[in-house]
Amino acid sequence: MASNKLPGIDATKIRCPEFTGPILRLLKQAGANTKCVIKTKEPNALKRLTHLCESYEWEVFAYTLKEGIHYIGVQINQVE
Repeated sequence: MASNKLPGIDATKIRCPEFTGPILRLLKQAGANTKCVIKTKEPNALKRLTHLCESYEWEVFAYTLKEGIHYIGVQINQVE
């Protein structure tokens, strides 16, 4: 039976102002045509990732907040 789990990036120890750089590197490592979920405690993560996705023509496709943890789904279309 196939798994419905997406690859995950645990970014709970990454905080602003250095949040965007490390997350960008991790997303690029995931590769093109990939969906992944970022797990973070950073309160501004959704705003920062939305801006990052607009710049790279990626897409934030899901978001939820549970017990202080933000889970953000990102579709990586291409990697430059």
